[in-house]
Formats: sequence, C-alpha cells, structure tokens
Amino acid sequence: MEKPATDNTELVDYNDEEDAQVTATALPEPQDTAEKGHYAGVGASGFQSFFLKDEIMKAISECGFEHPSEVQSQCIPKALMKEDILCQARSGMGKTCVFIISVLQNIKHSSNISCIVFCHTREMVVQTSKEFHRLSKYLPDLVITDVFGGMSQKKNIAELKNGCDILIGTPQRIADLFNAKAINVREVKYFVVDECDEQFQSLQSRRAIQEVFRSTPIDKQVMMFTATLSPQAKAVCMKYMQNPLCIEIDDKKLTLHGLKQFLVRCEEGAKNRRLTEVLDNTEFNQVVIYVSSHARAMALQKLMESWCFPCIALTSAMRTNTRMHNFLQFKEGKARILVTTSLFGRGVDVEKVNLVINYDFPVSSNEYLHQVGRAGRFGTNGMAVSFVSSPGDEKILAEVESRFETKMTELKGEITKESLNA
Repeated sequence: MEKPATDNTELVDYNDEEDAQVTATALPEPQDTAEKGHYAGVGASGFQSFFLKDEIMKAISECGFEHPSEVQSQCIPKALMKEDILCQARSGMGKTCVFIISVLQNIKHSSNISCIVFCHTREMVVQTSKEFHRLSKYLPDLVITDVFGGMSQKKNIAELKNGCDILIGTPQRIADLFNAKAINVREVKYFVVDECDEQFQSLQSRRAIQEVFRSTPIDKQVMMFTATLSPQAKAVCMKYMQNPLCIEIDDKKLTLHGLKQFLVRCEEGAKNRRLTEVLDNTEFNQVVIYVSSHARAMALQKLMESWCFPCIALTSAMRTNTRMHNFLQFKEGKARILVTTSLFGRGVDVEKVNLVINYDFPVSSNEYLHQVGRAGRFGTNGMAVSFVSSPGDEKILAEVESRFETKMTELKGEITKESLNA
C-alpha cells in the first residue's frame, strides 16, 4: 500500500536541545486509528489465520508458540499490510514478535539493507537478534547483523560488506556506521524503533534515529513499540508516521495479570536479612534483584556469594564482553540469580524469571512497571517483592498503587512460605 509523500523536514530539528522539547499540543491533530482497551476475546485462534509463509509457521511451531497474544492479534494483520504501527502494551505480551513476524513475511533478500531495528541497549540488540534468527531459521538467505557500542566498528564495517538484509543496533552505533558510509539506507522498507519512549527521551538517541530516518525512502513502513507512552513521546513518534494504527492499553491494565505484588517496609540495614528470608522461602526458577547503582550491585553480588547464593551482576558500567557474557549466562539459564540495575528493566525477556525483588525501590511508577514486568512474562504467574525504606520510597509506592489501581500486600514480621502464599 503506497503512502502519501511527506516532507521529512517536518520532523523536529534536534540540533538544539530547546528544539527537542516537543509537546503534544505542538502537533496538528493526528489522523490515527486509535484503539484503547484490553482486547479480551479479540483475535485469531492461531497463527495460521495470518497466512504466513510455511517457513515462518514451522519456526513459530518449533518455538512453542500456539496462539497469538491480544496485542499480536490486533497488530500483526495491520503490520502485514505494511501499515504504520504505534503500539503501547504491557510487558510480556509479545510486542517484539509483531515486527519480527511482519518483517520476515514481507522482506525479500536484497543487496542492501531492507530493515533497520533500533534498540535502546546492547542486551536488547542481542535478544532481538536472537529472536529474528529463531523465527527466520528456515529463511537461510536472509542476513541479520547486530551492531552496538563496545564492539569494534571496523569489525562491523567488514561484516556489513558481506551484505545485510536486517540491521539491528543501538541508535548511536547505527548513526556512526551511516556517517562512515558503511551502510546504505536508500532501500530501507521497514523502520522499527523498540521501546520508543525510552529512546526518544535521550537527546542523543533522538538525533541519531532522526539522522538515519531522513535518508530513508518516504514510502516505508514505520513501527514503534513501548510498554509506556507519554504524551510527549507519542507526539514525537507521530512525526515519523503516516496514519498509524495506534494501540494503547489503559494504565490500569498495564500491570501483569497473575503477578503477586508484595511490599516489605524495613530499615536500610534490615534489607539483607529480609532478602535472605524471601529467597529461602520462595520456589523460584530465576530471580532478578534490582538495586540503584553499579556499586551496590557489585557489593550485593559479593555478599550473596558469601551467603552461598551463586549469582551474577549486570550493569551498564561493565565492559562490553563481561556484560554480554553475564547477560547470556542468565538468559540461557546457566545462572539463577541476577543482581542488576534498571538497565535490565525494559524489554529484556527471560522466560524462566518468576521472581523480582526490588531491593532498592524504583524511582518512578514507570520504572516499577518495567522491573516487575520481568516476572510473569506473557501472562504466566510471577511474584514481585519490593523493599520500602524511605519517605521517597513511600511517595513512589503511593503513585504506583494509585496509577495502576492496585494494592500491594504488606509482609509484616518474619517472611515465611505461608505469608508469601497467603
């Protein structure tokens, strides 16, 4: 479906930080098809109803996917028709599969890049690349390349000389390769931004994404996905799109169904004892423990090792090789306990995680949503335990309970199996 041409100069000029302060009122009335709600009972009975290539259906079956999620049922048919998509839906509902399936269904092997996917962290690049490879297992001609900071740019350039159909990377590394004339974006047909609200909050990322976007063809499909979407971020997203299908889930629907949410009020000095109580009395597959800084992550990891709780740490301050190694160790199930920062809070999908502990309480309701969303992925049951130890924590707690219309169960006294299963 051909789209009307638009002038890319309508995009915000991010050369000055003041210009980047876009608000929803600065835009003309968007001509989007907005859908809002939960979509219970909507959608296909199975992936067969999408009439996908046999190669994709075989890969989907081998991945164990039986039925599309609500979001997939709503988005995939439109995405397959090459309509622009702006999708905001809670964590764990398979948003990534929407763009992977639609791109793989429509893409044709070519000498130049046909699809660019922007991810906000190195871990998300690796995860998204793995999902593309899993679902394109029986499409061997497609070349998928991932790039991010910390890797050798010369190595990236050498790899890209061998051809690339789908490029997945962080915004700045993709922009660097573009400026080095290592990639040709003149034939891009699919332009994807994952966790778009997070990426557009960063001035550097916005500049990088826009720089590449302006050199791509006007007649391309743009798809953007996020778990949360502020009016400001939505305004920026709409600048890139032509009459998109907008899927937005109400705030009260954002928290995961089946997720048990507990809070523990305690002094800072009591957190370690409370942590061991939770771990000793929970039957977890894998657990993610969130702290507020790299220093606290490394200190807690060392302390937990001394308690005979083998664990690994993951923070943005680590060297790239260590960071990737630890991430894959956890994702592949070779480690059961991960101590990390909010770096691991967005989009990262580890299916076996069924317990999240906020050792340090999140700094916002958005951060809380993303962090507890690591447990109970794709509608499975999970548990989140949050430590509240300051007036600031209490303020964010009240915001979380009000915004998501939820009431966490407070664990008083010694934490036992009975109290966690009550």
